[in-house]
Amino acid sequence: MRQLLTESTLLALAGGAVGILLATTTVGMLTNFVGRFTSRTSEIAIDPWVLAFTVLVSIASGLLFGVFPALTSRADLATTMKQGSKGSGGETRGRQWLKSGLIVGQVAVSVVLLVGAGLLLTSLFRLQKVDAGYRPERVLSAEVLTTNFTKYPNAEAQLRLYEPLIQRLQSEAGVVSVAVTNAVPLTSLRPRDNPFQIEGRAVDDPAKRPTADARIVSPNYFATIGVPLVAGRFLTDADSKDGNRVLVINKAMMRYWDKADPVGSRVSLNNGRTWATVVGIVGDVKQFGLDKDVVAQVYTPLSQEANGIGGAAVLVRTIGDPMAVSRIVREDVHAIGVAFAITSCSSPMSRRISTARWLVMWARGVCASQR
Repeated sequence: MRQLLTESTLLALAGGAVGILLATTTVGMLTNFVGRFTSRTSEIAIDPWVLAFTVLVSIASGLLFGVFPALTSRADLATTMKQGSKGSGGETRGRQWLKSGLIVGQVAVSVVLLVGAGLLLTSLFRLQKVDAGYRPERVLSAEVLTTNFTKYPNAEAQLRLYEPLIQRLQSEAGVVSVAVTNAVPLTSLRPRDNPFQIEGRAVDDPAKRPTADARIVSPNYFATIGVPLVAGRFLTDADSKDGNRVLVINKAMMRYWDKADPVGSRVSLNNGRTWATVVGIVGDVKQFGLDKDVVAQVYTPLSQEANGIGGAAVLVRTIGDPMAVSRIVREDVHAIGVAFAITSCSSPMSRRISTARWLVMWARGVCASQR
């Protein structure tokens, strides 16, 4: 019994030590993932309580799995071990085949696991090189919901809520710029396919018109998340609801102009009822996943959105740590009025990219295991 307890306890403590080592090296992966859902990731750490818990569980496991075999076994361990060391000369052919088969199976499984791990690491290395198309460092995102739809039923009424919020946040210390959008990169699963037509270009079949992913943004959106300007200009505060309708497109959408300059041309997103002038072209953004192809995108001004935006994401670029202003964002949202409810104030957008990389890795691992 002493022999079994000694062996099992040492093995359990060694396992606990390996677990602590793995936890220390991978705790960053955990915080990157849960940072999408909570702002309390700073509380996740390997502290003395975690170490004490691990030691206690290891000792308890060693005692449990050491005592149980000792109590249930009546064999003379010394005699059994001596018999096992005499070699396999007396083993039957079937037993030898079984042992050989187990060894071959272990080696085969090990090779498969090593190949799979190598492929996953290669994928991770390639994902690290993927350009998301924007600069997420020091940008905080907060999901905000308009709760009183009877008092704020249309776009003009909702705009009276979001504009004061943007101005209030913009005046806070440590805030560089603030923007509002209906979709933050890497949070949507699929594009919002919106058929469009270019003025002066006839479409034979209206059902086969090209589509683009339509996004609603405030003027500072591109500066806040760091999307580069390719041609023309960004949206500005002068693009009001009373001004000429305008929009911005991404580089991927330029292919519909057949190498012509899109800036200055007009596009309709509602079957020709209204037309908007293309005033700028911005870089492509990996909106739906780092492993997904870039799609054609159209950005329309928040002030000119006829159907309203409803729930939106408020993006705040800061000078220092974005999480330091999360409390200020919540306070300013609630200070605007009861028509706003903040559903989440998530971690910096840079963590979304890290989380997206690991989600791609996980998905590819699941697919590989199923194959």
